Amino acid sequence: MIFDTLKLMGSISAECFRASSCDTKTWEQKDRELLEDEIAYHNVKRLVPLLLGISAVEINNLLFTRPQPEYFYNYSLLLMMAITYIFVVKRLLFVDKPSSKSMRAIYKSFWILYSIATLGFSVQDLFIRASLNNYIMLIFLAATLPILNISEMSFLVITHTSALVVVIVKYGLPGYHIQQMILFCCCTVLVSQFLRNIFCHSFIVKKQMERLNEKLETLSETDALTELLNRRGLNKRIEIIWPQCVRNREYISVIMADVDLFKMYNDRFGHEMGDRCLKKIADCMKQNVKRATDIIVRYGGEEFMIITLDQNEKDALILAEKVRAAIENMRIKSGSDTVSEYVTVSLGVATLMTEPGDNFAPLYIEADKALYQAKANGGNCVVLGEKVLMN
Repeated sequence: MIFDTLKLMGSISAECFRASSCDTKTWEQKDRELLEDEIAYHNVKRLVPLLLGISAVEINNLLFTRPQPEYFYNYSLLLMMAITYIFVVKRLLFVDKPSSKSMRAIYKSFWILYSIATLGFSVQDLFIRASLNNYIMLIFLAATLPILNISEMSFLVITHTSALVVVIVKYGLPGYHIQQMILFCCCTVLVSQFLRNIFCHSFIVKKQMERLNEKLETLSETDALTELLNRRGLNKRIEIIWPQCVRNREYISVIMADVDLFKMYNDRFGHEMGDRCLKKIADCMKQNVKRATDIIVRYGGEEFMIITLDQNEKDALILAEKVRAAIENMRIKSGSDTVSEYVTVSLGVATLMTEPGDNFAPLYIEADKALYQAKANGGNCVVLGEKVLMN
């Protein structure tokens, strides 16, 4: 009978191992670390109600039930351990910013010490009441409260069970207790890994949804052709950078750029070539506007916007002229020789020293007016205000 029980234990343990794998081998290292961090946090967090419950039960046992002397020390030990861990967990969760390593150390040490403490109860129950109640309670709590992997759960359960088996064999206690413990041990390991599997899959789905939402958010803020920000992306960036500029009283410059005679280019070469032209212009801007704080936007059609921070009028004009010259020097054949034999852009520049009460709209309007003036002056030039400054 015991042989059959051990055979059943082996088959159930193998099933537990398959159930607990949760395909984590296929994850990236970062994902596995995030999962372990999440498990550590939840395991520490789940200690709170257990510790409060243990404290309440042991206080009741010590004050109101008048325990037998052989139980008194175990009750006192559990109470002191619970109170100590309450302070440690409280500090860990609500005061400090704990590392995953420290959280893992806390919950692992608790379950080891709790297992040792309850072992005394289990042995006393076997001798005095011929009962496995304390053993069952420990195994049940270990299976359902913490999220343990199969090695952690097996270590906790097998060491506790082995100690009781030694006691039963040494003192000739009824053998059916061994069978009960082995069966209960296997079932609780299976339950533990099933619950861990559910947690892992929930974590996977959560992370996949977060990443999908991030991709969708990025796509909604990015122009598909040029891979630059679109207007939606621009509005989000302005919401972030504008308060910072006002707070630090920084310069912010807007450069509006428009491809000269682009309709004629499309009419002459077709819309597919027009898209290729816009992509080349966008790539040229990326190569020449390189600061991490600079923002390039496809504002609409053949119109682009460059936002540069902490640069005065002179710096903004130098950057605008650099972009204008670089685009002309690509020597893309123009749709009309009216302005140049090559594709060119007109640029309007506006700069503002931000102060409380300012907003982005007037700065954009000023840059747009400067762009209109650049187009009116024949294109392929840079304008600040209403004056042609570079050509």
